[in-house]
Amino acid sequence: MTTTQRVVAIIGAGGALGAAVSQQLAGEPSTDLMLSDVSASSLEATVASLPVAAGSVETMLADVSDYDQVEAVITRTVERYGRLDVLISNAGVLSPTAGSTT
Repeated sequence: MTTTQRVVAIIGAGGALGAAVSQQLAGEPSTDLMLSDVSASSLEATVASLPVAAGSVETMLADVSDYDQVEAVITRTVERYGRLDVLISNAGVLSPTAGSTT
């Protein structure tokens, strides 16, 4: 039986939820990860917390408020692994009025 690698890109991997998802997927067999976040230090902390990965883990900085940077993460993933099976878009952008009740 042959096993096919699953390629997953996680945008917003530096936050609490993105890090938790990254940790879970890194420990699963046959999974390659492309992790992205706007914060280099948060992304580094996520990578440092990963279990020994069965597949490879790549990282890339990207700001989700910039369409071209998000597109670059997807493009780089496909160039590196030949495809993208799952995209987890976990990052968000708060507007200046976020949380406002007016």
